Amino acid sequence: SFFGFMKHTLGYTIGKDGDFVSFGNKIKVGSEKVIRRITLENFSSDEITVDWSIANFVKGRHYVDVKLDVDDSGLAKIEAVPTEEGAVMDPFKLLSEKTIIEAHNKTVVVVEFTPDKVGEFRGCIAAKSGEFTHSLDLLAIVCD
Repeated sequence: SFFGFMKHTLGYTIGKDGDFVSFGNKIKVGSEKVIRRITLENFSSDEITVDWSIANFVKGRHYVDVKLDVDDSGLAKIEAVPTEEGAVMDPFKLLSEKTIIEAHNKTVVVVEFTPDKVGEFRGCIAAKSGEFTHSLDLLAIVCD
């Protein structure tokens, strides 16, 4: 692909199951926000527009309503509708939605993690330009 995440980001770890950014593995509950600046580089000779998104994977959160409908001929139709609760940017929060990266240049996006509860928290940040999408997992472990 013509763009990609830079591995010099604080907390960047290359794992056997994929790369991720750690926000810490012994964060004290109630601590201040942990911030990571994630760099994305444009390797091409043209500027690119990048659409950013983030997903939080929180146990017990209601992400989607699923409905199954079977018509008279026996054809099943599944409908999945995202919920408002599933779109909540918590505990990871992305501070950018769209960026333009000049040719052979970089951009930095900021991701915040708020340690309000004890547990292991996972998320995923995605950068999309045209038909290409790069994603990077997020991980934070909060203790008492």
